[in-house]
Amino acid sequence: MDSILGIVSALAVILLGLMLLVVIVLRRRRAIEASGYREDGRASSDLDDLCRRLFECVPAEVNVKQEPDGKSWLIYLDVGASEDSGCVMLVYRAAGLDWPAVAMVRSGRQIPKIFRQFTGGIFTWAEPIKESETEGLHGTGWFGYMAPIVTAPSNLLDALSKAARITNTEGVLGIAYIAPYLAIWTDTDRVGTLLSIGPPVRQVFLNAARTS
Repeated sequence: MDSILGIVSALAVILLGLMLLVVIVLRRRRAIEASGYREDGRASSDLDDLCRRLFECVPAEVNVKQEPDGKSWLIYLDVGASEDSGCVMLVYRAAGLDWPAVAMVRSGRQIPKIFRQFTGGIFTWAEPIKESETEGLHGTGWFGYMAPIVTAPSNLLDALSKAARITNTEGVLGIAYIAPYLAIWTDTDRVGTLLSIGPPVRQVFLNAARTS
């Protein structure tokens, strides 16, 4: 009798967990659709390349939205870490900027150079931007990275520091410009935060481009 009750209790816990998962997925889907995004079949090859360059993985789910000046994408990524909730990324086209590839990562402290080789993605091709060039990031918890032997344009660094101040307490974990795309990301359970903060970050970059 006790074994039967144990099995029934275990099944109830499993069913409750599945129901909770369904509720979370449906709530996430409603939030995405309320923001104007609709699920797309798959990413284009250049978006695949962007995801590989940032995270060494390909999109698990792609949602697309028609903006007034073109499309934007909401992309879910499986970053391959069992202890991680995964990653969700907003991608905008930002063509026409004569800027090198750059990324900004939020962290409690700067990632030591000796560990970067183990993290993959961004850190296989980017080096920290000199502190003297990123004074606007000091105290924000954000650190800039760029392809080595490249001088960062002053308007790009200004855009990064402004974006950092916008997102300093909002849960966004990374911003990158890899022509012709601007990408902004966080963990999957913060998709609402991402949908809220993405447009202002994009506007910072557009304003910087207009003054270049």
